[in-house]
Amino acid sequence: SLHPDGSRRDAHRHGLELCRHIAAIRFDGLLDLATIGYFEVELLNRLKDGTELSHVLIVAHAITAISVGAAEQLCLLVERLRQEGYDVSFSGVNDNALDVLQQAGCRNVLQDGFVFPTLTAAIAAIHSVSHEGSTEPKCPLLEVVQKVSGA
Repeated sequence: SLHPDGSRRDAHRHGLELCRHIAAIRFDGLLDLATIGYFEVELLNRLKDGTELSHVLIVAHAITAISVGAAEQLCLLVERLRQEGYDVSFSGVNDNALDVLQQAGCRNVLQDGFVFPTLTAAIAAIHSVSHEGSTEPKCPLLEVVQKVSGA
């Protein structure tokens, strides 16, 4: 969510609302067979809480490395999400991670129009489509929206 300092931050930590339509999920560090399960659980928990969610944005800027096994699991997860009707995009995937994803046979996951160099570029590209027909008064990805106490 957009923080008052102009950056995008963890909504729960900073008392910000979440977007109703885009689940932006960030992972920091090494993505391997020991950590991919945690990533998947966190992502699925976010989807479970958001009935209006239509797009998953994997924010990969802080993924320092990815193993081939984790890349294969990530590809299966993305394919499953797409089969369930979610659009899935990536932002900030570094060259080494892209190489491993391609080595793992994930070309179908890295579709044109779904991989963006920055989080800002990703949100700009996916926001209007994801919010079509939305009743969300203010999108927390574009405006600072503080969480209301007790909500």
